[in-house]
Amino acid sequence: MLVKYIVVYLLLQLSHWTNTKLRKKVKQNLFICMGKPIHRYHNKKIVDKFDFIDKWLPAHYTSSVNLILKENTQNPAYIRRVKNRRMIDPPIIDALYKVSLFNKIQVENEI
Repeated sequence: MLVKYIVVYLLLQLSHWTNTKLRKKVKQNLFICMGKPIHRYHNKKIVDKFDFIDKWLPAHYTSSVNLILKENTQNPAYIRRVKNRRMIDPPIIDALYKVSLFNKIQVENEI
C-alpha cells in the first residue's frame, strides 16, 4: 500500500515538469490509485438523466441540440459521442435532456 502512495507521489511530481495532457493523465491515474471516482457521472442524478435521455431521445437529435445550444454549437459527431459514451459536458447533456423531454411530451400528447 505504501508503494502505491510513493508511486502516485512521484507521478504527481513528474507532472509538474511535463505538458498539460500528461498532467491530466497523471491526475486521472492518481484518482484511480487513491480509490476515488474519476468522473462526476457516478452521481445518481447524472446517471438518471442519461437513462432518461436513452429512453426518450428521438432518432435524429443533433440539429435540435445545436438549436438549443445556439452560439456554442458543436460537431454532431461530438454530440453523439457525449451521448453514447456518457461523457460529462454539462451544456450538451442539458440540451440532450431538453430534446428528450420535448420528445416525451410530443409522444404522450399524440396518444
